[in-house]
Amino acid sequence: MHATTGSDSDAMELENTRTGIGVVATRPMPAGGVVCQYWGQYVLDPPRGAAYTVDLRQRDTKGHRVYVSAEECGSVARIVERSCIANTHIHEVRGRRRVVVSLVAQSDISPGTEVTVDYTGQMNSALWFHCQIALHQNESRDALRATAMKKKVEPAGDEERERQSRRT
Repeated sequence: MHATTGSDSDAMELENTRTGIGVVATRPMPAGGVVCQYWGQYVLDPPRGAAYTVDLRQRDTKGHRVYVSAEECGSVARIVERSCIANTHIHEVRGRRRVVVSLVAQSDISPGTEVTVDYTGQMNSALWFHCQIALHQNESRDALRATAMKKKVEPAGDEERERQSRRT
């Protein structure tokens, strides 16, 4: 399944991915570049657990929290899959009248690569959670390092000793 994504149709398309429908780059996207904007309705008090709701760091003129709710309308950014090892991050820029929320590439994104975002910092968003994927990857990385260090410390066998003696 391929579908273009409105104003981002030259840069991304929707595809079936291993986790469901995802957004895939159709052209190179450089690190630091805006991939797409996250837009919807600005709300002050979204219902708890509201889907597609991003908690802005910016506050309104009275100091109240402001949210962008893309539940009823929004851009392709609301479909971007979350990942704890994402290739984009959320970036806010306050203008005179509103806050612009964008997904910005953290690294170069090649055509055919799924666009992902890390929502773990969104404490009041329906998408906020502690990332378990990164935790498991860190545990795996630590286990691999421990195994590699153990192999370096273990005494060499007869064949290894012979090889080392030939080198010297």
